[in-house]
Amino acid sequence: MEVEVVFLPAKYWKNREPQTMPLVGELAEIIARRRAARAVTTKGGVMLSEFIFHRDGLPIGDMRKAWKTACKLAGVSGRVFHDLCRTFARNADNDGVSRSVAKDIMGRKTEAIYARYRIVAQGEKISALLRMQQKSFASPGRVVTMSSPAVQ
Repeated sequence: MEVEVVFLPAKYWKNREPQTMPLVGELAEIIARRRAARAVTTKGGVMLSEFIFHRDGLPIGDMRKAWKTACKLAGVSGRVFHDLCRTFARNADNDGVSRSVAKDIMGRKTEAIYARYRIVAQGEKISALLRMQQKSFASPGRVVTMSSPAVQ
């Protein structure tokens, strides 16, 4: 299977190191659609925009504004762009992706920075507690004790 790999220059990353990103699955489909949409009609005819994501052939000016508009149109106002990083980190962990691979995809160098994005969701806590409870109830000779609050 041949996979296209995109080179992402260092100037676009906080850690100032170039990254690569394989284009697979939905990401490959999105990029293919955007490449097809690079043709822009101008007064002089049709030109091919140098940008994959553009507005009438020009770069998208303010990413924050574009993000806010996209969230509003999607009916999820109030989201921040870094929510995508948090979601990716959680999904990668839940899907069994190794931390080193997940960090590399995110462009994060250290475990501490990755951990900052890996926020535990309430659903994960609920699921863990229910699994532990089921395991506990299933164990023979189970004893439940109540400890009294510490007296001060």
